[in-house]
Amino acid sequence: MDEILLWRKETPIDVIMANRKFELSFYIHRIDKQKKRKKITDQYYDRISEYADLQTLKSTHDSFVLSYYFKNLPPRLKTMLVDTCLRTTYKNFYYFFHDVDTGFNADKVLIRKIITNLFSSMHFPGEEIYSPGK
Repeated sequence: MDEILLWRKETPIDVIMANRKFELSFYIHRIDKQKKRKKITDQYYDRISEYADLQTLKSTHDSFVLSYYFKNLPPRLKTMLVDTCLRTTYKNFYYFFHDVDTGFNADKVLIRKIITNLFSSMHFPGEEIYSPGK
């Protein structure tokens, strides 16, 4: 347990994500250098990066909701784990959970359940998002 706490103090999740993003862009650059004729445009670099971020969020959702271990944790530990791992997501939705005008603050369990059930998807211009009749 001490090793996990030490690792957590030394490597925040934001740093891990930034490192992963850098490694991905470096990998794409290496692929691009191997291509002789048609180079990857900056737009595609950005799309690949966005897609990887969204897939990371989705896989985070899957690792929480579908995890046998997460399901069997006590509620307090589930909340602590989500607070730690999904802090950035929580910050992005802060005003969804906290109404500044009325002073309403959502319960931590509700916040945990909503954040761990978020799905992310990426849609490009011209792509059909919703089909009538479905």
